[in-house]
Amino acid sequence: MSNPPKTTKTRTRRDRFIKTARELGCDEDEGRFNETLKRIAPKKDESPRQD
Repeated sequence: MSNPPKTTKTRTRRDRFIKTARELGCDEDEGRFNETLKRIAPKKDESPRQD
């Protein structure tokens, strides 16, 4: 499905990402991912900015 990482640095970053995602309760379910994302990412203000 995906190619293995090419460098140790990339692999380490990927491993940390996967570990953190699992600690937050993420899995490969898209719906569950979206629910977790809503908890950790602020909602973008959709109204135009007036400076």
